[in-house]
Amino acid sequence: ILTPGWTLIYEAFFYCVFGLLLALRDIRTIVWSTTALFVVLVVVGLLLHPEHIVWRTYTNPLLLEFSAGCLIGLACTQTSKVARQSAPSMAWTMLALATVAIVVVDALARDIIYASPLARTLLIGTPSAIIVWCALSLEQAGRFARNNTVLTLGAASYSIYLVHQLVLQATWKFLAAILPQGHIAVSALMATTAVLAAIAAGLVMHRWLEQPVLAMMRRFGATARTPKAAPA
Repeated sequence: ILTPGWTLIYEAFFYCVFGLLLALRDIRTIVWSTTALFVVLVVVGLLLHPEHIVWRTYTNPLLLEFSAGCLIGLACTQTSKVARQSAPSMAWTMLALATVAIVVVDALARDIIYASPLARTLLIGTPSAIIVWCALSLEQAGRFARNNTVLTLGAASYSIYLVHQLVLQATWKFLAAILPQGHIAVSALMATTAVLAAIAAGLVMHRWLEQPVLAMMRRFGATARTPKAAPA
């Protein structure tokens, strides 16, 4: 029912692995251990070509994108302040090139990236990792968004991600049933309306579900951390 739900399986797996490895305490050891484990799993998958859905899932090259995220996070915490301040112009250039690369790959090699998880990770995951790295570099150099609308959309991005497929399809089917078809202007109107509806639905979910749940979890966490008073 929830189309993006398959990605949550990978997120949960990553959180479990990374959470268990927190016992190692040293962040470098944790990151490199996570990376090594995921590389081993991917290599096993490439060599054995497992048929069972569980083994296919947890040996998928997509795991390498989580390793890339860990390494980017580690690099950002280790990079010197001087390097961060001198990086903005290069970061903007690399961000633009990586974005263009994703658009070009999607246009010219869509069949390949859908057929091969490894190709998808290399051709889409690599420029995506570069975009994340550049965005973090710009933020560390003081180049970050201050517009309230942009910040609100960013805060709601996960809720938008979770609901967008359902709302896009429902809106498109509804409009297709009431509007005349076959005109490019109508298609453009339908696409724009569907996108705006998905964003609106995500904002509503963020405001009335995600934020209250997070607030409840924070209160629970604060209560759990509060030391109990000694008995009289």
